[in-house]
Amino acid sequence: MQGILPLPTPVCAHCWSTEYEWVEACGRVKVITFTVVHQVPSQAFADDLPYVLAVIGLEEGPQMMANVVGRNGCGSGLRSK
Repeated sequence: MQGILPLPTPVCAHCWSTEYEWVEACGRVKVITFTVVHQVPSQAFADDLPYVLAVIGLEEGPQMMANVVGRNGCGSGLRSK
């Protein structure tokens, strides 16, 4: 059975198996929402301003947060593969 797991977790919530395998995503995503960050939450990110933080949905189902890079870092030109 192939499923989506909220990692990290020691066992599958459906069958209690501890046997995992990584599956490569196809690379197609949908941008659900994004924001351009202009104020840093920590000085560790100061050199990256402004940066684009997005919630993306993978075609396989999971959603994740991602830093969108390219296109001058201003959020323009966001497209899925």
